[in-house]
Amino acid sequence: MNAAIDIIITFLKNWNSYKEDGKTYEYLGRASDKYNAECINLWSPRYLLGQILRQIPVSKKYVSDKAQELWHQLTDEDIWKYNYQDKVLVTKNKDFIAKKYKGASKTAEDKEGKAVGNSFIFREVFHDEHIIPIAVIIEELLNLKDSEIEITSERVAKIINKICICRITKEEDRKINPRYKRSSDLSEAYETAYKLNKVKITSLEEELRNQKEKNNEDLGN
Repeated sequence: MNAAIDIIITFLKNWNSYKEDGKTYEYLGRASDKYNAECINLWSPRYLLGQILRQIPVSKKYVSDKAQELWHQLTDEDIWKYNYQDKVLVTKNKDFIAKKYKGASKTAEDKEGKAVGNSFIFREVFHDEHIIPIAVIIEELLNLKDSEIEITSERVAKIINKICICRITKEEDRKINPRYKRSSDLSEAYETAYKLNKVKITSLEEELRNQKEKNNEDLGN
């Protein structure tokens, strides 16, 4: 048994909703009854499930061509060694001009960019982006819940295994569109949200091409 999968299945099987004043409210549990201990509910299961999915270690990880090029101009360290608020020591090209962003700001602190200097905070220059958004993964899980098909570990795992992350520059992140409503198919999500907006991931393109060739060979056999 897998505890993570079991938790997600429990979420799906106990997910309920009701409408009031034109709004839809979602909760985990049974019909609300504050006097019955068996009917204690958890609100906002969509948010809670999203947080759970974000804690699952991701095996499919990519780096955009631009992010890889920029990283190698600054250091020889492994890019996956750093996250979010980590300070990155610059060992090469300290005078290199890069655009830095604060938080969710859509504009760089300095539009022309400035020298990175001795160090920088990872999230000021780079960003982790879900190619298939977590919101799309949740919708697929809810579609499974609402179908007549049995919710099994295998079916849930197949959906969860679609989660993949790409490390891109903050500048690239501002170009990506649509941000949330994308296909749950990796190839289509990449083509429409990334490649169309000039965010290129050579390693992913090669992987998709190899997979397509393998599928064609299997069909030929």
